[in-house]
Amino acid sequence: MNPRRRIIFVTVALAAAFTVVSVRLVCIQLVKQQEYREKAIRNHTSAEPIPAQRGSILDAGGRVLAQSVPSIEVRLDGKILSERPQELPRLASLLGVSAEWLKGQSDAENRYKKILEGVGAELEGKLREAGLRSIRMERKTVRDYPNGLETAQILGFVNMRDQEVGSGRTVSFEVGETGVERSMDRYLKGVPGERRVIRDARRREIPYFRLSDRPARDGYHVVLTIDQSIQHIVECEADRLVEKYQPENLHIVVLRPATGEILAMASRPSFDPNHRETCQPEATKARAITDAVPRLSVRTEKVWVPVGKAHV
Repeated sequence: MNPRRRIIFVTVALAAAFTVVSVRLVCIQLVKQQEYREKAIRNHTSAEPIPAQRGSILDAGGRVLAQSVPSIEVRLDGKILSERPQELPRLASLLGVSAEWLKGQSDAENRYKKILEGVGAELEGKLREAGLRSIRMERKTVRDYPNGLETAQILGFVNMRDQEVGSGRTVSFEVGETGVERSMDRYLKGVPGERRVIRDARRREIPYFRLSDRPARDGYHVVLTIDQSIQHIVECEADRLVEKYQPENLHIVVLRPATGEILAMASRPSFDPNHRETCQPEATKARAITDAVPRLSVRTEKVWVPVGKAHV
């Protein structure tokens, strides 16, 4: 090829390439600037919900009938475990389970599968000290009913529902299913907050570029007209009558005559809301209310927050 033509060809090719790059830059910087900006923000920022603390249920004297207590659950990352099989025997030993069972729980497609909950402080310390990358420990709350089956049908119970928050992570929320837990759920549950963070290309948080957080608003405490001292007497009497007469069903209701406030209420059969897996569905119903004619109702005296009061 003629040297002069070669120079012209190279010059034209470079000019064409420069033109294409320039047009592309103009498109990115001006025409699609907002689109790419939003895409970059989505890729590097994440919003993580901050669960609200569920309010407690108290008797007329302020004694706790239901409360949420902190707990820790262990989740297994099947993908990491498949890449680091050497962690399997160590993890099985710490958890007190067989390596075969643990391997059966591993699923590379279902990351962060819950394998243990209610972890104590001692085991938590050992797991953190081991530095195993195949597990993740998450703090959560568990609903606790200190009096067991006493007032169980009045209080009801909650279930945990998981919400996907991205990157395979889930956050659990307590939702009232029956009794006061359900009827007063909108007051008890509170409002979740949000924590917004910026992450690098490896999804690690960049602490110096934290975005503004929206704090959670904890739930209200609900105070009932139930008196736990009277309730305990009624529960003992219910057990005595069941043992003596063997009735199919039994209901006892104690009211304050002047106001109609329910001070105590018990039914048999009953259940322990701390161990719902062993109870019959029929035992969870407050039949002293649902089966009565005319129907009775448990009156909620007030709803209050730790600071100040809000009446409903």
